[in-house]
Amino acid sequence: MSTDTKPKRGPPFKAKDELRVSYTRRYLPEHLAKIKAATNAEFDALLEGWVPKTKKPAK
Repeated sequence: MSTDTKPKRGPPFKAKDELRVSYTRRYLPEHLAKIKAATNAEFDALLEGWVPKTKKPAK
């Protein structure tokens, strides 16, 4: 058996402020805090203003 150290595997660790928080989607911590701090009326207003992207018709 060798006493050599094992090579590093995987991506490097990220700082805590760069980690994505798992929710139904992954958000940065400051974005998730804004979502949780918003009242239901504010959140509903944002959802009402959102327009989904339309698909381009096939040629």
